[in-house]
Amino acid sequence: MKLIDDKGKIFGKINFFDFLLILFLVALTPIFYFGNKALSRREVKDFKKVTVQVKFENIIPELASTLSEGDTFKNSSGNTAGVLKKIISDTPSCVISVNQLKIKNDNYLLLPAPNVKDVVCQLELNCAKERGSLSFNGYVVKIGSNIVLNNDNYDIQGVVIHVDRVNPAVKKGE
Repeated sequence: MKLIDDKGKIFGKINFFDFLLILFLVALTPIFYFGNKALSRREVKDFKKVTVQVKFENIIPELASTLSEGDTFKNSSGNTAGVLKKIISDTPSCVISVNQLKIKNDNYLLLPAPNVKDVVCQLELNCAKERGSLSFNGYVVKIGSNIVLNNDNYDIQGVVIHVDRVNPAVKKGE
């Protein structure tokens, strides 16, 4: 019995070109499987420590008192991604009040709010370089951008107000 007969069938059962197509698809299966697996687990390994100042506005006093130097923040994998280095200020938030007493010529006064605080902290973050900018847990690290910090005891959101330019990781042009 011939391997390929006169009709182009292998062992008289399957067309030769169909066999090549099936063989090609079977050969591609592991390539797609392992390629997708490698791309989905890809992690950025190039981290740079960046010192930033973050302002947390209108937080309750209980949360403000929970913040302390040395607090560590985690990334989505549960690894340490940042450290609270220093609490720079812890002041009551200001609220706008209509100036009913006409003490000033302006139509409003800024008064301290007794039930919320503004806290400014210095943080050291492990930032990844992605798409030409530094990011921390998926948030771009630049002045004015929001940032969310996750801890075992609390989650808190703030605004970046200063990025340390002395650090070589964030020099202009890089």
